[in-house]
Amino acid sequence: MDVFEPTSAELAAFLARVRVAVEERRVRVTDYAREGASALDWNEWDIVEQLRELTATDWLRCESSVDRHRPSLIWVFEPDFWDGGKLWIRLVERSGVLVVSFHKG
Repeated sequence: MDVFEPTSAELAAFLARVRVAVEERRVRVTDYAREGASALDWNEWDIVEQLRELTATDWLRCESSVDRHRPSLIWVFEPDFWDGGKLWIRLVERSGVLVVSFHKG
């Protein structure tokens, strides 16, 4: 797994694109992410709201996608959860934002 270390400006630009995608309703949630959210009693709306609240301090790392047909970066965020735990959110940019995974860590 290759790891990419974005600059502060690149991270801020990615978060800005996420917010635009949320506002323009260009967020797609995978079945895997829906299942993870469902375990928290969350729905797709809750996931999208969490994306709106992501900050640079929530960022954990960037990984290279293993999809050879559509190489891209996977942006991994780990925001604090209300009960003291963490959420794991993995995002990919493909015609908007694709929520790849979403679960409590």
